[in-house]
Amino acid sequence: SIHFHELLEQPALVRDHLGPYVERMRALVGSPDWLARTCLLWEATYDVVDRAFLDLPGVHVIGYESLVQDPMGGFADLYRRFGLTWSDDAAGRVRAATQEKPGADKKFQWSLRGGISRTAYRPQGAATALSTYRTRLTPDEMERVRVLTADVAGRVLGRAVAS
Repeated sequence: SIHFHELLEQPALVRDHLGPYVERMRALVGSPDWLARTCLLWEATYDVVDRAFLDLPGVHVIGYESLVQDPMGGFADLYRRFGLTWSDDAAGRVRAATQEKPGADKKFQWSLRGGISRTAYRPQGAATALSTYRTRLTPDEMERVRVLTADVAGRVLGRAVAS
């Protein structure tokens, strides 16, 4: 669930980052339009990261889509950038977390592997991670997402493809 009022009640966040989105967020507080709320949250998040953090010294921004498409290379690069040792154990954990598992279409089942998790994380391969929208959204909803996120998506995802 997205609760825009929780974001709007943070004056520094609104002042420093969410200004362009305040009116649209206010209009969607309490709205049953889950797709519009989700698109606005995606748009604001990607836009804020792009504007505020992309060129910040010492910060490395990598898109989810890039990590999904090449998790081993992407995480090896992150380990290198941050002075961490890319070991066989680290590679094994990334591989285990990013490979499709038998029965991936089933509901999530909690596991204590690697410690207690408070999230409903489900390991997925690239094919599933980047395509689940096809079974979750109708063609009209997919088009609506494209329209609602077009401005920011064109800028931030276009740059990711170019790099």
